[in-house]
Amino acid sequence: MPRYSALDTFEASAPDSAKTKLMLTGKLLAIAYDANNVVTAATYVQTPRVLDALYTAGVDDADEAALGLTYTANDITASVWAPTAQQVSLKIYNNVKNLQSTETMVVDRATGIWSFTTPISNDRLFYRYEPTVYHQQNKRFETIWSTDPYSVSLSTNGSYSQFVNLMDTDLKPTGWDDHIIPTVAAVEDMIIYEGHIRDFSILDQSTSAANRGKYLAFTEENSVPVMHLKSLVTAGLTHFQVLPSNDIASIGEDESLSVNLTDTVADLCAANSAAPVCGVEDNAATLLSVFESYNPTTNKAQMLAKSLENLDSFNWGYDPKHFNAPDGSYSSNPDGAARILEMRSMNQALHEMGLRTSLDVVYNHTNSAGLWDNSVLDKMVPGYYYRRDLISGDVRNESCCQDTETEHVMMDKLMSDSLVMWAQEYKFDAFRFDVMALHSKLSILSARTAVQLIDPDNYFYGEGWTKTDQGYEQAGQYELAGDHVGTFNDRPRDFIRSASSFNDNANMSDQDIMRLGLSGTLQDYQLQDKNGVIKSGVNFSQSSYAKDPADIINYVSKHDGETLWDKLQYGFDALSTNLSITDRVRAQNIAMSMPLLSQGIPFLQMGGDLLRSKSMDRDSYNSGDWFNAVDFTKNSNNWNVGLPLEEKNGGDWDRIGSFITNSETAPLASDIAFAGDVFQEFLAIRKSSKLFRLKTAQEVYDRVGFHNTGLSQTKGLIVMSIDDGIGFTDLDANNDAIIVIINGSNIEQAHTVSTAVGFQLHTIQQASADITVQTASFSAGINDGTFTVPALTTAIFVKPQGGSQGAGLSAGASRDAPDVAPYGNTTVYLRGSMNSWGDNGLTAADSLTYDGNGIYSGDFSLTAGVQAFKLSDDAWAVVNLAFSDVTFGANSLTVTDNGGNMEFTVDADGSYNFKLDASGAIPVLTITTKSPTVNCALLPDSADPIPFNITGGGELYVRGNHSGWNPEETYRLHYKGNNIYQAVADFDGAFEFKLASDDGSWVTQLWAQAVDSTDINTTDLDVGVSYSVAYDNAGSVNNQANLAAGSYSVMLTLNEADPAQGVDVGSLIIQQCQP
Repeated sequence: MPRYSALDTFEASAPDSAKTKLMLTGKLLAIAYDANNVVTAATYVQTPRVLDALYTAGVDDADEAALGLTYTANDITASVWAPTAQQVSLKIYNNVKNLQSTETMVVDRATGIWSFTTPISNDRLFYRYEPTVYHQQNKRFETIWSTDPYSVSLSTNGSYSQFVNLMDTDLKPTGWDDHIIPTVAAVEDMIIYEGHIRDFSILDQSTSAANRGKYLAFTEENSVPVMHLKSLVTAGLTHFQVLPSNDIASIGEDESLSVNLTDTVADLCAANSAAPVCGVEDNAATLLSVFESYNPTTNKAQMLAKSLENLDSFNWGYDPKHFNAPDGSYSSNPDGAARILEMRSMNQALHEMGLRTSLDVVYNHTNSAGLWDNSVLDKMVPGYYYRRDLISGDVRNESCCQDTETEHVMMDKLMSDSLVMWAQEYKFDAFRFDVMALHSKLSILSARTAVQLIDPDNYFYGEGWTKTDQGYEQAGQYELAGDHVGTFNDRPRDFIRSASSFNDNANMSDQDIMRLGLSGTLQDYQLQDKNGVIKSGVNFSQSSYAKDPADIINYVSKHDGETLWDKLQYGFDALSTNLSITDRVRAQNIAMSMPLLSQGIPFLQMGGDLLRSKSMDRDSYNSGDWFNAVDFTKNSNNWNVGLPLEEKNGGDWDRIGSFITNSETAPLASDIAFAGDVFQEFLAIRKSSKLFRLKTAQEVYDRVGFHNTGLSQTKGLIVMSIDDGIGFTDLDANNDAIIVIINGSNIEQAHTVSTAVGFQLHTIQQASADITVQTASFSAGINDGTFTVPALTTAIFVKPQGGSQGAGLSAGASRDAPDVAPYGNTTVYLRGSMNSWGDNGLTAADSLTYDGNGIYSGDFSLTAGVQAFKLSDDAWAVVNLAFSDVTFGANSLTVTDNGGNMEFTVDADGSYNFKLDASGAIPVLTITTKSPTVNCALLPDSADPIPFNITGGGELYVRGNHSGWNPEETYRLHYKGNNIYQAVADFDGAFEFKLASDDGSWVTQLWAQAVDSTDINTTDLDVGVSYSVAYDNAGSVNNQANLAAGSYSVMLTLNEADPAQGVDVGSLIIQQCQP
């Protein structure tokens, strides 16, 4: 296995497998002796790979065997894999958990499986296993009890497994076997709505009291939550995903011991005498009434919610105990098989609404390991099922808890068997994987193969965040690209959630990443970036990773993190004006529209369509019903119900306090209803055309185009077209092309698109609940058309198809249009005192080169002194730019007016760069010095301590893909004194980088600013040019350079010894070392 590859390998000569298996049931040590037979070292042994070799290498051994319960007409056979156990007993209990019998199980030495067959009369009784086994936790032999890792039904809190046959008729709702499951024609047709079973109905008065927060709430056809789901289905929703619903360790299932909002102050104080309500509030008052009585600007609600932690029935559920049994807290009776019938009833009800179902699964960890109460796997085969540190033997917890190891064959089998069971026995149509990259790509794809053998159109998706390298190919974003396993798309997510579309000061690269998101975040999609350069999606600062639309899950909110409404308030706070509540709702509508109009699969948080808030809580996994409430009556969005829990949010309380006291942040019921109506319109628009659901990357490349791109684009405006005209398979019989225009600015915007003719506003928006979008219009020009869209509006235009397919709108209509130089074929010259004003003739050395996108530039060798000049053509006719005809870039050398001529002082002989941006109405001129080479040995290292307070080890490094993003000594910036830092190293080719500290979080990071901007520079930095530097967190956006092979100096000069974070804190220059 790769993770062991750096360790020494030892092999036994002619091993006896029977003897080896026997050894594994004892206390096992590896001991080293010297030549004199004296012990020199000893260690305990981690045995999972040995167990795999002995018990799973064949074609008919443990990993091919059936585990758990097997039923015949007369008998029940219980089978459990416990190859290291010396003995295993089966203990059978009656319904009140009194022991009825203890049976000695029999082991099959070939498989390591212990089994016992008991009469069918024991059906529905309870059982446990009792292995005698050596356990590494306390380093001794133990006789312990354990539930069955393959349990399909349980007692309350999962303390006992139950004998249950999932085929029993009484465990199936009427019509279960043959009920019709809705289908989608293609994966790309999916739209997923993520919800928590308890949140769905726990506070809903239209749901019967007995079913609130339960599986059966979904069966109440006339309840408000169910009616809302039905309305979403009508509009176009296809999937409902439930948060983890297998047996959850952290939710107490005995309601007589739980304390919830309907319980009283006295009930809470009996369980937690330290609760803040004890002795303060009326003992007879319900906790709900107490919450409602609090001033929401105080921290009282969070104090009360904190006192309910682990006493109430709320938790997201990402801490599994048993993988194969539904959780009992959502059933009417947690003690036994009611959970099976009721979860099936939920799924059948969802299917009958027209929704396919998805289950959020967590196989990368369990709540507990070792000998603790919630441990299961580690009791049956100690040390096997978990990923352990190779030195200490401790279970790793990169997930949050006890990490499992699906690289071990029987853990991989458990995951695969479990998924097949959920698909087959509960008819789940898709699975969402928590932190999927903690599994290997092979493991995920193999499990999907097994599931699709019984459900061919089942879909897998999950979190593909890169995790620590464990030596296998992770199930991550890049690794799974092209395999039709979806991964959550974080590329446009943060820019949308941060309100970048609405911020005049946002980085223009944000819009490029949002465009790439709309086109499916595909690696090879060709987009003109903010600098006018056409490049592949993979080469942008937020690198696109998908190879197929089915690889992408587009979202702007889900259960973790703030809701979209809450997160946007931080972004709105950075705007120059205080948005009205009307405009905040419109901005949220835009943000919600983006995943729905993107290529790939939209994913939406339950209630997000109704402006859902968690009162700014960014991690509500254990915050209880009060902060997680969803109101489908649309009377409230749960905004400002109290400061969120201090543990995760206390540092933001001051900012949150400023938000909640702003009257423009509180939506009315009419705002919530409006948002919901507009959301359903976008659902219906996506449903109306396959052009929003393209099936291949090539279709996206060929059909999807963007306009308003490059250097002269309008900020806040995204214009996307989708072509269905002649030359393409006719996917949309109603339209030959679609234009989506997203106007995030606060003013009406108009944009003209070449060859756009015959467009009109989408019929759904012509009758929209949003009367503002109804004013969006199209006007035809001469072989072009102008689209006009109101402020803060997403508008969709269509080109209706006539009797047959007609001309559409080419994806390259703007991108591939000829780049016409502003001055045509006229050559622009530098004419002045440096070349006798061209009176003696002009040569190519005096000219500026047209670089494209309206930019002219040239490098000129100038002598020291005052130089006067103009920019003109050879006849002073077509081009004749004097001082008053241009403006000057922020980073330009100072230029003055001398009778109309431009004039500046050249401090020293050298090379100077002239850059003229003529793309706008008034040209912008920037003059900078250029020093391409330097003596790299000139500056000795300083003996003085570094004055700059750098985190981590106190040093700066050039960290980028040239160094594997690591702080390598080769690229360390040495302190030279006088606030100068220099790295001298070899570089060759293109690379991205920042100057950063050596800590894992890059707390100290500096980067070159873009010319005339405080944004990070995302174009290639020129050799010999000095750039202003910012000291701030630029996220995952980086500087970049493309250097010919050689040695280079990277020099940072700070303006102050220990600068505060901010922009313009110094300068950065890259120069080639002199020969």
